[in-house]
Amino acid sequence: MAKEKTTAKPRKKPTQAAKSVKKAKEPPKNRRELWGVLCVILALFGLLCYVNTDAFLIATCVKVVCGLIGQVGRYILPLFLIAVAIVLFRSKGRPVRLRIFCLLTLVLTISALTHVCYEAISGVDYKLGLKELWMNGREWGGGVISGLIAEGLEAAIMKAGAIIVLTLLLLLQCLTFLRITVDSLISAIKNRPKLSTDEKPEEPEVDPAE
Repeated sequence: MAKEKTTAKPRKKPTQAAKSVKKAKEPPKNRRELWGVLCVILALFGLLCYVNTDAFLIATCVKVVCGLIGQVGRYILPLFLIAVAIVLFRSKGRPVRLRIFCLLTLVLTISALTHVCYEAISGVDYKLGLKELWMNGREWGGGVISGLIAEGLEAAIMKAGAIIVLTLLLLLQCLTFLRITVDSLISAIKNRPKLSTDEKPEEPEVDPAE
C-alpha cells in the first residue's frame, strides 16, 4: 500500500497591522516605574506637609488634603504612597491593580473609622453638610470624602453598625493587599503546631555532692 504523504500547512506570518495592535495592547515596560517615582515624589511632598508652616503651597495642600480626607488621612497618606511605590517597583509584570486600590481606599476607611469613633467618644455630632465636613476635616473629622462615607453609614445602620462595617472592611482590605485568603487563614490556624501534653518535662539532675 502506498503511504499517503501528509503535507503540513504553512503557518501564517502575522501581518504588520496585527503586530501594531499587539504592541498597542502591551503596556510600556517602564510605565509602572514612572508611576512609582511619581508616588515617591508625592509622598516626599506629603511628608513636608507634616510641618506646620506658612508657606503658601504647603499650607494650601494641607488645607485641601485635610478638607477631603481629614487630619488622620493627611498623616497616613504619604506612608501609603510609599507602600504603593514599593508594590509598583516589585511587581515585575504581575497584576497589582487590586492591591493598589486596596491600599489607597484603606486611607479612606481609616479616616472614616476615626470620624465615627471620635463622634462616639467625644459626643460630637458632625452635620451632614459639605461645608461642615470640610471644616471638621482639619480636626478629627473625616473631611468631605471620608466624612460622607461615615455619616452615610451612621444614618443607615447607626454608629455601632458603622464601626463594625468599617472595621470588617479594613480587615478585608488588609487581607487583600497581603494576598491572604480566608481559606488560607483558616487552614493556617488549623495546621498550627500544637504543644504535646504527653511529654513530661525532664527533671534536672541532682548532683550527689551537694
